[in-house]
This record gives sequence, structure tokens and C-alpha cells, in this order.
Amino acid sequence: MKKRVIFFTLIISLIATLSFSLAAQSLPGDANLDQKVTTTDARYVLQAAVKNRVLTGEAFTNADFDNDGNISTTDARKTLETALTCSYIEIKSMPDKTTYYVGDLFIPTGATITYTNSGVQQEVLVSASLISGFDSSTPGLKTVTVTYQGCTAKFNINVVEKTTVFKLNGIFNHNMVLQRQSTVPVYGLASDGITVTVDFNGQVKSCISSGGKWRIDLDSMEANSVGAQLTVTTSSGEKAQYNNILVGDVWLCSGQSNMYWRVQDIPNSTEKLKIQRAASNTNIRSFWANQVSATTPQNDIERQLWKISSSSGVLDQSAYAISFAQGLQETLGIPIGIATLCQGSTSITSWIEGGNYYNAMIASVMPFKFKGVLWWQGETDCLKDANFETNYPKYFTSMVNSWRSGFENPVMPFLQTQIANYAVDNDTTSFGSWVQMQHLQPRMIDENNKIYTVCNFDNFDSLSNIHPNEKKAAGTRAANLALEKVYGLDVYGAAPRFLKAEKTANGVLVTFTDVHDGLTANTSLGTKFSACGSNGVFVNVSYSIVSANQILLNTNSITNVKTIRYISNSATAPVIFGGGVPLFGFSYSFY
Repeated sequence: MKKRVIFFTLIISLIATLSFSLAAQSLPGDANLDQKVTTTDARYVLQAAVKNRVLTGEAFTNADFDNDGNISTTDARKTLETALTCSYIEIKSMPDKTTYYVGDLFIPTGATITYTNSGVQQEVLVSASLISGFDSSTPGLKTVTVTYQGCTAKFNINVVEKTTVFKLNGIFNHNMVLQRQSTVPVYGLASDGITVTVDFNGQVKSCISSGGKWRIDLDSMEANSVGAQLTVTTSSGEKAQYNNILVGDVWLCSGQSNMYWRVQDIPNSTEKLKIQRAASNTNIRSFWANQVSATTPQNDIERQLWKISSSSGVLDQSAYAISFAQGLQETLGIPIGIATLCQGSTSITSWIEGGNYYNAMIASVMPFKFKGVLWWQGETDCLKDANFETNYPKYFTSMVNSWRSGFENPVMPFLQTQIANYAVDNDTTSFGSWVQMQHLQPRMIDENNKIYTVCNFDNFDSLSNIHPNEKKAAGTRAANLALEKVYGLDVYGAAPRFLKAEKTANGVLVTFTDVHDGLTANTSLGTKFSACGSNGVFVNVSYSIVSANQILLNTNSITNVKTIRYISNSATAPVIFGGGVPLFGFSYSFY
């Protein structure tokens, strides 16, 4: 018993002498005792170490107790020695907001943590760490876990019910555009049993909130450039009122960084001015969502301004999306709204149902009524997914289906944008992943299902720039594609694309669709066609345009042609056009 007391005193003394900063390099005390202590004594000592941050909880869990529930002096000392190199984090300051209403988003502003590793302490913003555990779907005390460098710390926040909740979805605001020629949902959150009334442009409709939500569908309206007032009132006394609202066509613009790329981000002043010169147009309105993610689908989005287009006002808007809107408005002559919800460096999986950006930005505005979707994405997938040729079309189809379902439009048009030429790895000299994605995207066109692809591989000012400057030209081409395919106008927007190939006595005859007024060639650039036989070695082949929609490849020097290609790397400029629009690159194999 005496030895146990001595050992117990020794361990307590040992813990006290370990500095909180973990700067000690050795443990003091006599290690020659072989007396064992009971589980209760040892756990008391080790728990004290954990509590005082001398020892991590994991080290305590892994302490080597024997079958009798005892731990030796040596094992106890070894366990305590792990404290010399352990890492941990602590909450230095709580978030500014610690009480939330049901349905609120978590705001980490004001929260900081300290991270300690081997005696070195640094301050870290909570926003730079992984946050989990926040759930505002139900009221109550919630434990939020902060994880940084493998260490965790926790704090509590409180979620409460509002006595009366009422909110109009954040996509509604002054100067917005509502979709023409369709019923228009006006919707938001509310405590159950509240009567909500919407008054817009002569229509007055009411509903009773249920399940925490409310929704009123306005009748179909024609385009109107005269601003009207939207007023929403409730039986509990709340009122929301927004002015200067137009009726026209609204497009959802989404994707990764090339959709995000703002006018002010364009370093080339000439290209920037092309957009700004056309920007003073009160019939173009743009909504720019904050870039946020969420682990569960959100039912609201942070309210943002709908900006009336102006030379200075477009600077912080998507260069591609605003150029698209300019092209549409110039031809259609009606109000055009664009809602840009995008995030750089994202894969397509983050935008399909259940993905973090789908949850935060797409689900949060459903079921707003859009004319269609303009999409620019794919760079991340072709660089990071080795199986993108199989996976990307499946993910894209899943995304289209989930968006159409959520926005209640089973035929909502999708215009995906082909990635532009870019020098990545050896794609400038070989048939690598970048050019393979460029070939894949036009193969995903399905006109019967209203899925189209904007030809864009020729949009590059420098092969070292993954964000090409020529957003005005790209946006104009996208607008022309929409005008032709979605609006049915006599405009050349679609790019010619491969339809079929057949071997003949004179070579391979290739037939194309969407050639407009016929195929033409820039012969000064030589041929961009190649073919291979059974040996798999590609060689350039000459060609001739033999009809408005057919090209004959001179492959007579190749025995048993296996594969033909047009555009074999990501540094190739187009040579074949139809109606001034470049022919999509393609690869076709005979089986």
C-alpha cells in the first residue's frame, strides 16, 4: 500500500511538472519502481492528464492495461510521454451567433481556435477548419464539432423556434426578372397556419402555410419591361415589398471558375471593354449568389441584389453569363435575367442531388422558374477522374434530371459549354484527357431531350490560360445556340458535328449535321484530320469537301482504317466551319 501511495504521488507530481505548452523534453522522477497500481488509480491519473491537455484522449484510450485491469509504472510513464508530441485544438472564441432559428444556416464569423503541436501554438479561423454537427432542422441544443489537422474540439449552439416565422425566398428582390409564359411560383418559409397573400401586376392570390412553407403560383404573364411592385403580406402582420420587377426570360448560369470569372477578372482591357460597351441596358438584370456549400439541402438562399446592367455594374458579374444575356436581349428585345450560382474548382458530383453545392445553391432556390440553364464545367473532372469518359455523362444526366425535377420543368433546356483549349501535361501534342473531354461534350448532345453543347475549343488567347479572356465571343456564341435551338430562330449557333462515317473505295466518307449553309475550310492551316490502321499509329490525312455536309478523307495509304480523328490535341485551331461556327472535334472507330 505504501508503494502504491508513493507511485500515485509520483505520477501526480509528474503531471504537475509537465508544462501546458508540452515543451518538456523528458519526464522527471524515479522510473525504477515496479509496483503496479489499480485501474482506478491509473485511470484517475491519466484522466487528469487528459483533462489538463497534457495527454490526448486517444492516448488514454490506448493505455496498456493488463488482464487484471492494472497498469505498470513503465506503461503509465510511456503513456504520459505521448504528451510530449501530442496535438490538440481549443476554442479560443465562440462564434458571434450562438442562437439560431429553425432552418437557419450556420455562420462561423467570430469563432477562432488555437492549434497546438509540439509546444507551438497558432490561431486558426474556424472557417478554415471542417465544421460538422450543425443541424437546424429541429430546435434544441446542438453540438458543433470543429476538426483541424486531425484534432477536434466541440461547442454548443442553441436552435429555437420562432414564435412567428415568415420569409420570402432570398432570390426575390428589387429589380428582378420573373419568367414569362409560365406559371411563376412565389414561395418562402412561414409558421404553420399563416395566411400569405401575394399581389403582383393585377394578380392577388392567397394561401395558408403548412409544414413551415408557403407557395403561391402566379398565372402566366407575357414579357413586360415596365417595372411592377411585388407585395407579400401575412395574417400575422408581416410585409415584404419589392419594386421595379420585370417579366421576361430568366436563365440559371452555373458551373466552375470559367462561369465565375467576372468582368473585372479579365486582364485584357480590350476584351473587358467589349462587354462594358454593351452593358448599359436596363432590360438585363443579374443575380449573383454567394459561394457556399452545405451537407443537407437548404430551403432558402441569402438575399442578394438583382443588379440592373450598367458599364460599371457588370464588373463584379460573370463575364460569360452577362455576355450571354447581352446576346439574347439584343435579338429578343425582352427583359433577360441571369442568376449566377457557381463555384470554382468543383467537380460535377458536387452539383448533382446530394452534392454540397447542389444543397447550398441549387436546392435553395427551387422551385424558381427558369427558361433554361447555361453550364460551363468539366475542367476538374477530366483532370481528376481517370474514368471521366464513363462517369461524366452519367453524372451530367443525373444532374439534369434532378434540376429539372426540382425546378418542375421536365424539358428545361440545358446548354453545356465545351471546355476551351488549354496546355495541360502533354495534351498539346497528344490525345490526352483534356481533348478527350472536348470530344466527349458534343457527344452528349441530345436535341430530343433539349441538351445542347456550345462549341468553345477555339476560345483561347493563350494555351497557358485556363480562364480565356474572350468571354464576350463565347457568350455570344452561347446566345446564338440558344436562339437557334431553344427559341427556334434562323441563327447560326450550333456547331457542325460528326454524324457517321463509312469506308469507300476512295477513302473514308464522313457526314456531319448542323452544317447550316454548308461546310467551309481554312486551307491555310493544313489538315487536322488523322487516321490509324491496325497498328494504332496515327498519321495526318488530307481531305476534300465533297458536299454541303460531307468530307472525304484520303486514307488510301492506310491498310484497314481503324480510327479517324479531327482535332487530336488541345492546341489545335479549327479548320472546318459551318455557318462560321467551328466543327466539333471528334474521334470515331470502326468495329
